[in-house]
Amino acid sequence: VNNNVACLNDTNGQVTYTVSGFSSNYSYSVNSGTVVTNQTNSQIVLSNLAAGTYSILVTDLVTNCTATTTVTVLSPSAQLALNAPFTQPTCNIGGSVNATATGGWGSYQYELTYPSSTTVTQSSGLFSNLIQNGTYTIKVTDANGCEVRQSFTLTPYVNPSIVVDLVNSDLCYDTTNGASIEVIASGGTPSYQYQIQLNGGSYSSLQSNPAFSNLSPGNYTIQVVDAFGCSATVSQVIVPQLLAN
Repeated sequence: VNNNVACLNDTNGQVTYTVSGFSSNYSYSVNSGTVVTNQTNSQIVLSNLAAGTYSILVTDLVTNCTATTTVTVLSPSAQLALNAPFTQPTCNIGGSVNATATGGWGSYQYELTYPSSTTVTQSSGLFSNLIQNGTYTIKVTDANGCEVRQSFTLTPYVNPSIVVDLVNSDLCYDTTNGASIEVIASGGTPSYQYQIQLNGGSYSSLQSNPAFSNLSPGNYTIQVVDAFGCSATVSQVIVPQLLAN
């Protein structure tokens, strides 16, 4: 009976030989090495073995009869490796990790440990809708118990923000030119798009230009939408034309 090494270059293989039919005691040697004598146990266990071939010679110390057998301890052809690219969460989509294992003994199982210490194990390396912030650990285990781990950290998404650009806006309405509002967006994930709403009505179509012109008096809400659909709003009032008689 043999147990192969768990990982490439490991020395944790094991071989168990069964000895039977001896008179009272026996000796043995492995790969023509040191002779171990006066044995009476029916099993010989060799532990902490590297991959390789192990030939045993057993000699009955009463009859001088011998028996030999050879056992091979195998190793995977390549080291178990794990590639685990991950994506950060946004305002409306959780983060994810898509782990892929190569090498080792195959038949991979993936285990994800959440920041809360909850664990999920599955045969697929894809874990999605990750909404906890903090450090995750992804582990792959192959058919012979070899393991590889990687950690990654998910951080809260920074939503976009928006302010009225008072320098480039013209908030003084007049009947000839109307008024204009220009906004400044930051945060989130560019590129940004903008839309405007008057007195709680419907928003205009999205546009890439942060300026809105020919505006009449009223209560305006300007919304910025980033590349992930995350948004923020700012309000601005355009008052009727200032008159002096």
